[in-house]
Amino acid sequence: MTARKSRRRGAATGISGGDTGGGGPTDPVGEPRWMGWAVGVIVAVVTFALIWVAMFPAPHNGGDNAGYLTLAHSLVTEGSYLDLWRPDHAAHTKYPPLYPLVLAALMAGGATSWMAFKAFSALCVVGTAVLTYAWVAQRRNRWGAAVLALVVAVSPGFLWASNWILSDPLFVLLTMVALYAFGRAELPDGLRARMGDPVDSSDRAVLLWIV
Repeated sequence: MTARKSRRRGAATGISGGDTGGGGPTDPVGEPRWMGWAVGVIVAVVTFALIWVAMFPAPHNGGDNAGYLTLAHSLVTEGSYLDLWRPDHAAHTKYPPLYPLVLAALMAGGATSWMAFKAFSALCVVGTAVLTYAWVAQRRNRWGAAVLALVVAVSPGFLWASNWILSDPLFVLLTMVALYAFGRAELPDGLRARMGDPVDSSDRAVLLWIV
């Protein structure tokens, strides 16, 4: 196995899967594997605390929040993707159905309050911060990854998005899931050379993409 493949197989915590004998599994710099998980938990807790402080329980005064909830209500009550606010209840053609489907599942599970739906947005933001840490940690060091993840967590756009019932947090979370999965993928060397090796990419490119 080449060194590059070995690095790609490292977990989100920057672990190589090695073992020092009696001390338990370690990462490439000799730190215990649990430390990577601990840093990820810290990132999640700090992000959640920031969201909690910034949380605004009132409904949004814009139209998109109500539009998404109406579409979800249509899926639950009518079984169709309809514009219930129109007299003819025409089929909806503006928003993709993924986010309304998630809201419909929450409704079917008993969610009824604004805060219940906002909590899902908040969880997506927390998940994005943790995956940012995981993605960068598998490419570089975990401490720099944690700092970058917290920079993402304190950004006004993320804190704003966690307050509303919008598709943005889910979209960004799914984007980070895809990037993290690509970083761990075992791709043929030729394809990886054409697409760019996520392990060997520059720190500057990673930082600029996140920012």
